[in-house]
Amino acid sequence: MNDRGTYTVYFDGNKVPGPTGTSCSFLIINPTGQRLHETTIPLPPQTTVPEAEYHGLIAGLEYLSAVQPPPDALTVFGDSQLVINQINGVYETRKTELRVLRGRARNLLERFRSWTVSWVPRDRNLVK
Repeated sequence: MNDRGTYTVYFDGNKVPGPTGTSCSFLIINPTGQRLHETTIPLPPQTTVPEAEYHGLIAGLEYLSAVQPPPDALTVFGDSQLVINQINGVYETRKTELRVLRGRARNLLERFRSWTVSWVPRDRNLVK
């Protein structure tokens, strides 16, 4: 699976009323543009939208961290300005729950030689 180039991760978190509830998703795209893995993970109903976004990011990073050898580089996209700006250190992370999730995400990112985390508008986020 791994050709050691730059992999792309899209992540998202959702909270909707009704039986589908709260979930997170991620999509992995290899360096040649092939969709390798996409999944949606149910989360507890009390999970907030920012927490769901972080869980989507963390799940995608954990998936790629398990690949041996790990990819050299990552380009990560999400539509949560809050999460993107917290990860990149632009926004302060005040809530304890989000600080813990931010720390987990940053620790996972540090496993890769290089990475960028960027915001995309919701309609350009390839994971649904």
